[in-house]
Amino acid sequence: FGSSGGGSVNVGSPSVQSYREGRLIIHVMDAAANRELWFGSIAGSIEKSRLDADAVARAVALGKVANVLQWRGQLDEALRLRTEGLAVFERLGDERERAVTLGKIAEIRFSRGEVDEAFRLWRDEVVPAFDRLGAARERAMALGQMAQVLALRGQIDDALRLHREEELPVYERLGAVRERAITQGRVADLLAAKGL
Repeated sequence: FGSSGGGSVNVGSPSVQSYREGRLIIHVMDAAANRELWFGSIAGSIEKSRLDADAVARAVALGKVANVLQWRGQLDEALRLRTEGLAVFERLGDERERAVTLGKIAEIRFSRGEVDEAFRLWRDEVVPAFDRLGAARERAMALGQMAQVLALRGQIDDALRLHREEELPVYERLGAVRERAITQGRVADLLAAKGL
């Protein structure tokens, strides 16, 4: 190191050595503090992941129980369990499971005779979510549910349009033989209802 006054600083002098040691101590302390923060952050993340995994496992279990209750006709309790599971998926930001659960809630609402609410859920929540996710089959199935509601309302032409233009092409493209056959059967029933 040189100075502008023409003199020089002895890098081996006690003051320079003390400065270097002080800087080294500061770096070591910073590294230790950062390490503790890092380890604390990792430990917190692991605990959060474990809690999130527990919450997801519980929500999935609730969904399975809700399926059985729905099948047995215990729709109020099935709806309660699905709603509880929905809250978990929303908190975690799991868009796919949220959409699936909302679709199941719409099915329960439909079974309870809440046809308008079921239709609203499929139209405003489920179909747009599956659109965002690029889940073509699930989107088509939700559109098929909407078509059934339209048919119940007497809107046969709208129901036929959804089945033919929105649902069937997806099943054909995916090679989904079962879904395609079911949808073709629904189209045939609607055409028969129209007298065609």
